[in-house]
Amino acid sequence: NRFYLLDQEYEYNNDDPQIKDLFGLGGVIGFFHGLYNYNYIYTSSGYKTKIYKFNINEDGSIQYAANTKTEGKTINQYSLDETDGHFRIATYIFSKGAKVTIFDENLKEIGHSDRVGANEEMYSTRFMGDRAYLVTYQTIDPLFVIDLSNEAHPKVLGELSIPGYSMYLHPYDKNHIIGIGMETKETIRKDSNGRVLSKTAKIVGMKMALFDVSDVRNPKQISQVIIGDSRTTSSILTNPKALLFSKEKELIAIPVNNYNIDFEISNSDTYEAVVNSYASTSKSYISEGYCVYKINTEEGFQYKGTITHENDDVKKSSNNYYYSSSSKLLRGLYIENNLYTVSESKIKVNNLETLEMVSELKIK
Repeated sequence: NRFYLLDQEYEYNNDDPQIKDLFGLGGVIGFFHGLYNYNYIYTSSGYKTKIYKFNINEDGSIQYAANTKTEGKTINQYSLDETDGHFRIATYIFSKGAKVTIFDENLKEIGHSDRVGANEEMYSTRFMGDRAYLVTYQTIDPLFVIDLSNEAHPKVLGELSIPGYSMYLHPYDKNHIIGIGMETKETIRKDSNGRVLSKTAKIVGMKMALFDVSDVRNPKQISQVIIGDSRTTSSILTNPKALLFSKEKELIAIPVNNYNIDFEISNSDTYEAVVNSYASTSKSYISEGYCVYKINTEEGFQYKGTITHENDDVKKSSNNYYYSSSSKLLRGLYIENNLYTVSESKIKVNNLETLEMVSELKIK
């Protein structure tokens, strides 16, 4: 019955430090006083998100209802939520961190959580009932669980720090959530006294993780799978509609780009062994495929296979495969016991259980 539009803007503060503040009669004291004022100005101004609320009436007409402004910026539609007429939004400012704010029917603020993840980007958010999940990232991925049951005082309950980051969070059930993003390896530089000089992180592959959040104060990662290497990516990272998931069918599947053709997993392999072998190979095969996994809370992720759409656009050289853009995999869906995959070159049908090909239709 309602929808919301967001407008992000950057507000500049024109009260820049004056020359007299930096090099005035106060000398050195004046210099540091000027820097202090400049830092205060810089961190107190910045991104604002304006929220517009509209009502959809029974006759189909649209009516403007209210607007408000909140500090910081947000990511996408999954950073927003409405429950019982109250609007909830996750925003962040890099230097200050991320927070969740709750507004009433008139967009008057009811309350907000403490900030988390200062000096980190907010990568993904998800609202599920009385909880909000936030992922921030710099070199380690903290997953924060926020309790929203007391709207006047939302409270950060738990935190889980793991390598990598999740760019999309998807509900599995009330007590479990799926994170999809990238796996990273952190490198810490220290001086001779053991003091940390810098932290960096390198992407080593795509990652899907299953989190148990039944104990909100102690979230746990109960399963993960690493896909490919640093070249691997997927449209799921920017478009959640690319995900195919069914809890009842124990199915999760995603299209993967720059997928290495020789990356295969048998029942006797471990993911760690395969990924290590894959990372050390000098082959440069580049392809794409639709990766299909079985998923449940007892066994986690289990790789079933990969469906590819090889076609006449593939040009082979001695050690390389080059796919033209027309082979791009777009979506997957199932009807009864058939798995359909759609690319820009064909539609393919495979058995949902065995992944054996049933038929295909070439589009061009």
